[in-house]
Amino acid sequence: MQEIIKKALLAGAGLAAYGEEKAKALIDDLVKKGELSTKDGAKLVKSVVEKIEENKKELDLKIEATVKKVMGALNLAKKDDLEALKKRVEELENRRG
Repeated sequence: MQEIIKKALLAGAGLAAYGEEKAKALIDDLVKKGELSTKDGAKLVKSVVEKIEENKKELDLKIEATVKKVMGALNLAKKDDLEALKKRVEELENRRG
């Protein structure tokens, strides 16, 4: 399950990086065409990058919440639960033998 979470988060990061790349290319193109000053282009890039990061963080939180909800619905044992059970089994085995 951790692998699914990791893949989802990486996909979100990949989309953010792709969006940032495309936005920078578009803004650079506008600057080259003279439709946007270098200063305004830099401000716009900064603004777009900040918005993308903000959206990425929101997406990460939503993905994490969704995964936790799904994990809860599956009613799977957590690592702590398994460790406690293992410890209990060892205690019982030690009493027997």
